[in-house]
Amino acid sequence: MPAARSVATSKVLPHGNEERPAAAIATEVPEYAGHYIDKQGRLVILVADTTKGPVALGALNRRVSAGAIDPATTRGRTTIYRHSKYTFGELADYRDRVLARLEVLPDVNSIDLAEADNVVRVGVNEAHFGSANSSVKQVLLAAGIPANALDITSNPGYQLTDAPDVR
Repeated sequence: MPAARSVATSKVLPHGNEERPAAAIATEVPEYAGHYIDKQGRLVILVADTTKGPVALGALNRRVSAGAIDPATTRGRTTIYRHSKYTFGELADYRDRVLARLEVLPDVNSIDLAEADNVVRVGVNEAHFGSANSSVKQVLLAAGIPANALDITSNPGYQLTDAPDVR
């Protein structure tokens, strides 16, 4: 088991409605990093400290009971706990650092808090991916985002500033 670490206990602010339940769980259980259904149909709960897995499951079940999370997420599923390097709160902070730098990152066209991979996925316009990838990475590393918390990918689509629903 990994060594214990200090986890910030401040409230995690959601970015968009789809993050509200996860942000609420992270506020209650700071070690929580997210959850997903794996290919075997199991509920995987990611936590920085796996001993907190059952506590995170309890928090998730309360959100299911309150109607904030689809009951199919937990119904009849085996639950497993996996260690994560980063908490939901840390990933949300890294995502917010990307958002704060969009002015100097014109080729970034998507940002996703990819909980299952425990990274912030940053999409770069595929037309400029080769030339922009390195400069995007430099800006984000300078912002204090760890390299292994980032997944910079080629992505077609809107520029974030042109998108009808920028989150």
